[in-house]
Formats: sequence, structure tokens, C-alpha cells
Amino acid sequence: ATAALAACAAGTDPNAQTLEGHDGRVWALDHSPDGRLLVSGSADRTARLWDLDAMATIAVLQPHDGRVRSVAFAPDGLTVATGDYGGMIRIWTVPDGRLQLTIAAHDQVVRNLAYHPDGGLIASGSYDRTARVWDLATGDPVAVLTGHTDTVNTLAFSPDGTRIATGSGSVFNPPPDHSIRLWETRSGEPLATLTGHTDNVRDLEFSPSGEALVSGSDDRTVRLWDLSTGDQTAVLEGHRSDIPGVAFVDDACVVSVSYDETVRIWQSASPGSPTILDGHRDDVWAVSVARDGSIATSDNDGVIRLWPAERVRAACSRAR
Repeated sequence: ATAALAACAAGTDPNAQTLEGHDGRVWALDHSPDGRLLVSGSADRTARLWDLDAMATIAVLQPHDGRVRSVAFAPDGLTVATGDYGGMIRIWTVPDGRLQLTIAAHDQVVRNLAYHPDGGLIASGSYDRTARVWDLATGDPVAVLTGHTDTVNTLAFSPDGTRIATGSGSVFNPPPDHSIRLWETRSGEPLATLTGHTDNVRDLEFSPSGEALVSGSDDRTVRLWDLSTGDQTAVLEGHRSDIPGVAFVDDACVVSVSYDETVRIWQSASPGSPTILDGHRDDVWAVSVARDGSIATSDNDGVIRLWPAERVRAACSRAR
């Protein structure tokens, strides 16, 4: 299969290009470590590997047990992981898309995935209110993180791999839990709970330095956290709807996406006006930042938009 490469439609940002091929909303994105490949997960029950130089699909990853809700690239770029509505994690080889390992991880949807920085472990979060850490050499569980009273929507490893952050919330599992929790990776012991969001925590990420955390929520805010103290350092407001995706561009710049159809780039520590990237014409679900600072975003209509590094760096500079 190949992807169609097209300039943004009239009235949208002329700097973005689009990848088309999925037949349903694209819920998840992740770049390869070198930034040349992208993996996407969709409601059409497939994941796709894209070559961003050729602007083409190089592998369609299937079958899955339902819609593909989460994807992640391994740190060495040699495999990708997918998580689906059937509670399964699958590991696929790159670039040929061969199925290498299947883990029956959860009884419910695998909502998010993250590889450990050394590539030997993978963590998964689920509607079943747990996060789990898996040994990829054996497929066995290493730790089960219990304590959230709601869906574990999002998780991430710290850059040094010693900690995991998780974020929670949904409309399915009362009572509501809108917390962020920090855990020790191998023991699963809780380290801290960060509170401040007033609705579901949809996404989070450690800063490149590991000293800060960014989170996005259905409360329409992006929040920055100092991990040395657990204090909230900034609340970035402006989105007009839920924020299902956030990421650091660098330690001083973050990007967020929203159901308000916009992509926004902010100075990390400032509530000032962000740069708004227009182009999507439906709910924006996911964002991934490549090593060179370019970003990919995806939406409800199955379109993936690619924003060049020069455009993103210029926006970060204006945000500062």
C-alpha cells in the first residue's frame, strides 16, 4: 500500500503535508529514533509503518484483536509495539512488519504503550485501571502498578528509566481519578501523586532532561510539573476542547493537540500566547515529535499531518 502525499487544503497551513491511507481515526503516533519512519495506530484495526522520505506505507501491521489504540517505537528502531481493544500487545519487526511476539496483557483495551529506554521492557496502561511492565525477552510481567481508580490513559518512562509516570481518568469507571502518579520501574512501588487537573488526564511526557513533566487533560489545560518538588509550575490555557496529546519539542517548548482542531506550540514555563498550527478539520488525537523537531499529528478523519522542523522551531522561538 502507498500513502497519498498532498499539500494542505486551501485555508490551512501551507507548511504541512499529509499522509493518507487509514480508513478510520488515527489514535496513536510515534517516530522512529532517527525520525525517518513513523508508526500509526487506527480505528480501522491496523497499524501502519510509514517511510517519511518516500512518503509511503512500507508495512501494514495486522491482524489485531480490534481497533489499534496505542503504538510505540523501540529505542533501537528495530521493532514497534501495538496495543489493541482486545487487550493484546504485539511486537513487530521493522521494516518488514513481521509479527515477533504477542502478549495477552490486559482484559480490556491497551490504552497506551511505552518502551523502557534500554529496550528490554515495555509498559502498558489499560481500561482495567492498571499499568503493567513486561519483560520483552520472555513476555512475562515484571511489575503491576495498582492504585488508580480509573482508566490508565497514558504512561511514560523517565529518560533514565528509573521511573514511570501514569495519568488517569475516563467516563467509564467512577469514582473519577484525575491524578498523575509516579512509580519505581522494577518494583512498581508508588513514589508520588500529582494533583491539579480537574478532568481526565489524557497524555503526559517527561522532558528530555527528566526534570519536568507535561500533561494534557479534558479540563482543556496543559500543565507543567517540577519533578524535584512535585509542584505545578505552569498552567497553559487556550484550547477550547479536550487535549488528548502533548509532547516536549525540547526542554523549553511543548506542543499540544485538541479536539478544537488545532495544534499549539507553547513556551514550557509561560502561560503566554502559543503559536497555533491550523490544518486539521476534525478532532486532533495524537502528536509525535521527531529527533529533528518536526512533528506529526493525526485526527478523526484518518489524516496524518507532518509539520517541518523549521516551522516548529520558528514557532518555539516565537513562543519564547
